[in-house]
Amino acid sequence: MEIAGQKPDYHLYRRSRTPVWLALSWRALLALGLIGIALAVHWFDRDGLRQSSGEPVTFTDILYFTMITVTTVGYGDIVPVTQQSRLFDTFVVTPIRLFVWLPSVVVPIVLIAHLAAIRQLRNLPQPMSH
Repeated sequence: MEIAGQKPDYHLYRRSRTPVWLALSWRALLALGLIGIALAVHWFDRDGLRQSSGEPVTFTDILYFTMITVTTVGYGDIVPVTQQSRLFDTFVVTPIRLFVWLPSVVVPIVLIAHLAAIRQLRNLPQPMSH
């Protein structure tokens, strides 16, 4: 509702009492923690990973493999070869990938929808005062 001299108040969502910076910080820490868990498990199960070059898998290789596997589907230069490593990548790393990437896809879509709704509300004709 618009009151004389005030801008209309558009609330399309429930306001949280948590500051935005704190909510984003928690999400970033959670994402980093999940990636850290995947990194640790890959390190302890490094015998289940093989490089296409045949060289031994180093910590740098595991860091690279973990980040590539969490952020994409991988390149195939380092692959899980044991059943345990494949199951870990399937049932743990894939959900982490979804957790990390889903917000980056959903948030812009929701934001665009909210901005479109605000634009529509601003373009509606104002009711006439009697």
